[in-house]
Amino acid sequence: MVTHNVSMMIIQAGAARKIMDAEAGMAHEALLAVQAGGRSAMAELRHTIGLLTVNADGDPAAPGKDLAPQPDLDRLDALVGRVRETGLNVELTVTGTPCQVSSGTGLAVYRVVQEALTNTTKHARGASATVTLTYEPRPCGSRSPIPAAARVPVRPEWAAMG
Repeated sequence: MVTHNVSMMIIQAGAARKIMDAEAGMAHEALLAVQAGGRSAMAELRHTIGLLTVNADGDPAAPGKDLAPQPDLDRLDALVGRVRETGLNVELTVTGTPCQVSSGTGLAVYRVVQEALTNTTKHARGASATVTLTYEPRPCGSRSPIPAAARVPVRPEWAAMG
């Protein structure tokens, strides 16, 4: 997450620099996105450092007690919203019946989508992205559905860009 936020900050800062004189309002918005990304990166760093310093005895006064949980499927909307603020047209579609998934699965899907959107922003200027999260029933004998896919399609012509 830290690298994603820093990458988005670099992109936004570069965009703000290019349009600062001609489009002051848009530059202001880009700089607000840089600020938000910086805050998120710092929160993630505090979380990571807190995990490394948590008291083994479970002391509630130990560092990291007020840290936010890792992102999961419930935060895909917020991720897509932040990426939209960079100027990338992103559509998020969820199909099937949403269900509870393990924190590891939710984090993994979130990170895959995050990385795909970051790469699209970096390497496919002017493109749009569609994120589709599909929940499908598990095979026989399983108890609950799982998310089957979270993908950001890449057009063939993008291969030459990157």
